[in-house]
Amino acid sequence: MKDEKTLGILLKKIMLANDDALLEFFTDQWGTIVILAPKFSKSKKRAEIDFFRLLELNIFQGRKSKRLKEAQTLTLFPGFTKSYEASEQGYEWLQRIKKNFPEEKSASQDFFKELVQIFHHYEEETSLLLDVFLRLKLLNTSGLIPRFDQVRGDTYFDPIKGQFFETATPATIFLPNLTRQMLEFFRRSNLAELLAKQDKLPLDDLPDLQNLMEQIENYHQG
Repeated sequence: MKDEKTLGILLKKIMLANDDALLEFFTDQWGTIVILAPKFSKSKKRAEIDFFRLLELNIFQGRKSKRLKEAQTLTLFPGFTKSYEASEQGYEWLQRIKKNFPEEKSASQDFFKELVQIFHHYEEETSLLLDVFLRLKLLNTSGLIPRFDQVRGDTYFDPIKGQFFETATPATIFLPNLTRQMLEFFRRSNLAELLAKQDKLPLDDLPDLQNLMEQIENYHQG
């Protein structure tokens, strides 16, 4: 039994009848975890621990559970607090993280850093671009999408099987060459590369890509 520190993003907060709380975080050390916060409703930690911020957590690791000792805000994600629509987008992203990373599944620290960067750079003006980018990164991390450079030119893609076809079937979606190339660019690029080249991308295709991500998510994650 010992104290450990980790970086975390709050996913869910459950207040209990005895003033304790169960706090669910996505962390760089363990992926998604649930921590007991004793007497949380009367603690100074309640003001510090909130959504849309990066926290440093000091956790007591017991034999069977984790207990929160201290928390400190390292940075805020201000884009999500500028409007109701922005907040709704932020909460949707938190739910997607939970679906992709249940408690038994950890994430790499590199992915956690990338996720923090996406949250930190969120603005309503680029919300659709970042939404598609984040959802593709989540699916890629979970192994639910293929490399989109396996084929060349126009193609038909089956979002259920994750396979490409030369001709259409009832389950496939037509991917024009430029759209396929953009998907591969999203898959292999980091956020800095995406933002630097966004003006050169066929952004009119983003609603179709968002629909494609949703079909893959619905089939594999329910």
